[in-house]
Amino acid sequence: MTKTDELIIGLLGRIAFPGDELRSTITRGKKNPRAYVHGYNACNGKNTVNQIAKVVGVTPGTLVPILQQWEKRGIIYEAEAEERGKFYRCLYPLEV
Repeated sequence: MTKTDELIIGLLGRIAFPGDELRSTITRGKKNPRAYVHGYNACNGKNTVNQIAKVVGVTPGTLVPILQQWEKRGIIYEAEAEERGKFYRCLYPLEV
């Protein structure tokens, strides 16, 4: 994916999911909302699910269903899968 593609996805993401709405979707019902915002921002296409889980402070088993839910809602998408695992990208990073 090119930088231009990433820019377009980020701009469209901001239109479809304004910051407050995106933050609400990410943090709804979470005991530590700030950690999930950090985890969302860690979805940069470079971190594995295990690494993102460490950022949030949960196990990968806890995080995988949440990532699947986020993907269904369209707020993250799967970057290129490699032998090392799945990698996700967020639409755009949120302020913590």
